Amino acid sequence: MHFHDCFVRGCDGSILLAGNTSERTAVPNRSLRGFEAIEEAKARLEAACPRTVSCADILTLAAREAVVLTGGQGWRVPLGRLDGRISQASDVNLPGPFDPVDKQKRDFAAKTLNTIDLVTLVGGHTIGTAGCGLVRGRFFNFNGTGRPDPSIDPRFVPLVQARCPQTGDASARVGLDAGSVGRFDTSFLRNAPFNNGPRVHCWPRPSAALVKG
Repeated sequence: MHFHDCFVRGCDGSILLAGNTSERTAVPNRSLRGFEAIEEAKARLEAACPRTVSCADILTLAAREAVVLTGGQGWRVPLGRLDGRISQASDVNLPGPFDPVDKQKRDFAAKTLNTIDLVTLVGGHTIGTAGCGLVRGRFFNFNGTGRPDPSIDPRFVPLVQARCPQTGDASARVGLDAGSVGRFDTSFLRNAPFNNGPRVHCWPRPSAALVKG
């Protein structure tokens, strides 16, 4: 959620604003979860110290704490962000999940972010899950072939097929990082070149050179 917020208008909390045409209604943001956690934190802070802590700072701190609580390293978070007042779905220009790596690098460069930033963002998918409706197309009928995507490690295919049957619940969840879904570590990037994780559906497989930085 923090990345989805920052990539559009900067880290201004505009992803949190509700509305029929707000950022959170854009297609890339419809699967985001956790809004209620930010809202609860905001309510408690308003009760303790009204009009002091911005939603943008809360979201930024929540991202850091999510990493720490799942075993990752912490970092100092400068505070003082102001909340944005503009939130338009038409402004959402996140890199697409099936975009080639070169396009993702260009998209990041347009935001003054480099390849290391891209690898860091991709590696963040070491925690979390994806809906079966998003991933199973590449495990059953890739590009209308009636077969799984041949670029996926064939040893991994039946594992995801079992978790996400072709006629099963599209909203069922599957881990983005096999064997490490709840732990913030480097396994996502270590596994990526071998195409043996569900993450191949959320981000293109980076080249070995990209993974190595």
